[in-house]
Amino acid sequence: MQTGVSPASNKKLILSLIKNDITNTKLLNGLSDLGFEATEYLLTLNEIILELIGFDIDRQSHDYDKLFDYYLELIDKATYTDVSRLKQPFDKLSTQIYNALLQRKKSNKKHFK
Repeated sequence: MQTGVSPASNKKLILSLIKNDITNTKLLNGLSDLGFEATEYLLTLNEIILELIGFDIDRQSHDYDKLFDYYLELIDKATYTDVSRLKQPFDKLSTQIYNALLQRKKSNKKHFK
């Protein structure tokens, strides 16, 4: 008997978490632009997302810092994208981020498990 989450369910969960991270970061950036300090409300879903994708998370590793910075760049780029004309914009952005992370994982197999 196989246990765990199916790959399709896993992808759906990861996309949902990325979408929530984009939404949360966009909201917090907007509040910051208005002069409010809201960093304590940051969800910090990055580690969960990266682990679900299959990265081996070692916080002491230099590779982790580079991966974390890469993820933040993707999220920041998404949060500053003009979404006013897009249909379901966060779905598209979360899929782009998911695919970019998968590509990163494939290209860095020797560094990450």
